[in-house]
Amino acid sequence: VEERATTAVLVVPRTAVQLLGAREVVYLVDPTQAGKFVEREVRLGDRAGDTVQVVAGIAAGDVVVVNGTFSLRAEGERRGLRTGTAADPHTAMGMSTAAPPSSSIQTANVRVTDAAFDPAILTLRMGVPARITFTRISDKTCATDVVFPAYGINRALPLNQNVVIEFTPQKSGDATFACGMGMLKGTIIVQ
Repeated sequence: VEERATTAVLVVPRTAVQLLGAREVVYLVDPTQAGKFVEREVRLGDRAGDTVQVVAGIAAGDVVVVNGTFSLRAEGERRGLRTGTAADPHTAMGMSTAAPPSSSIQTANVRVTDAAFDPAILTLRMGVPARITFTRISDKTCATDVVFPAYGINRALPLNQNVVIEFTPQKSGDATFACGMGMLKGTIIVQ
């Protein structure tokens, strides 16, 4: 009889995992604040039926949300809450958002369609660096560039290419972004 050391294998239902670009994430219940969740990047292993092995990113005892993760992801995107980075892949989400560590960067992805910026409203925190990635997915739009008048930013939007715009919101209130012709508009709400 051969003895082998065994290690616990963590598995979660496939419904717990969401894909954000190239990242796979799960949402954990934040044990420090009721009604809040933490977005955690994970590395997945073998899949079997309705479950998937989690190789890295969570630990035994973490409480993983298994139903409603699409709604959590959508709410985070709607509110422009993507503060996770490669160095800090944890994003707090919920009815109120805790201030991020000083090294955090707020991120959002905006698709440029035939007739709109999607999403057209982004909520950002004042004093926290922001990185917004625009991707123009239509050749039938006037938005071949994007302008942020309040920040002095004007960038071309080549078709099917990610264009990253970085700035730090310095005052609360609303600011606009628009196509160069001013026909398509979006709003940044700085809190």
